[in-house]
Amino acid sequence: MLKRIFANFTAGALISMASAGLIHAQSERSWEIDATSYFWLQGIHGDVNALGQNVGFKATPSDLVSNANFGLSGAVFTRYKRLVLSNDVQWTPLSIKKSDGTAIPLPPGSSVEVDYTPVIDTHEVGYRLIDRPGITIDGLAGVRHWHLGTELTLTPPTGGNMTKTGAANWTDPVVGARVQVPVTPKLSATIIGDAGGWGAGSELAYQMAGALSYRVTKRWSMDAGWRYLFDDYNPGNLHTRTTQSGLLLGMTYRIK
Repeated sequence: MLKRIFANFTAGALISMASAGLIHAQSERSWEIDATSYFWLQGIHGDVNALGQNVGFKATPSDLVSNANFGLSGAVFTRYKRLVLSNDVQWTPLSIKKSDGTAIPLPPGSSVEVDYTPVIDTHEVGYRLIDRPGITIDGLAGVRHWHLGTELTLTPPTGGNMTKTGAANWTDPVVGARVQVPVTPKLSATIIGDAGGWGAGSELAYQMAGALSYRVTKRWSMDAGWRYLFDDYNPGNLHTRTTQSGLLLGMTYRIK
């Protein structure tokens, strides 16, 4: 009898210890923090309607790269159990210089420089709807803030610069989803999409992105994909429709 009681007690203790260890291991895995730094080789096209005139524009990725200044693009994805947070920032300043003889009418001997500073900042919170070994799906909702700063400097042939600055800021509510599927033990595919605006800031804004991530080490991964971003902004005196799309290249570090 004593042996049976001792055996039952020992088995129960071992089960309790194993369960505690499993719970502890699961709690350690319930935090997930990934930081990504990326470069977006995007082209852009669209049109601007102002003062009764409609002007179309287009720039290839090589056009933008040749005029790009130092910028920063990055994203941080955080998950605690089923709660998820997603933050993405893109800051891509450009400097474009033109002189007389170009398509822009300027006085002889004059030059103009335009410094264009767009910042796109997206913050979303969500819930992990499906969490299975073969697929995870997160529902997301948040805001995307746009800042478009412009500085125009005209240099006449006699010298003495004339500068004019301006900026536009607006915020769009967005809802979307994030889907991840493991392809191999080291390769995974991610699809992200959201849409919003609905007159709160933009008339309509949406994005879609797909990427493959290859795990090089336990913490480092290489990323490559494609991103498409559309925005229709109409505050009344200026109506712009822009589409940006292109290749994404980045590196991700798993903090936790």
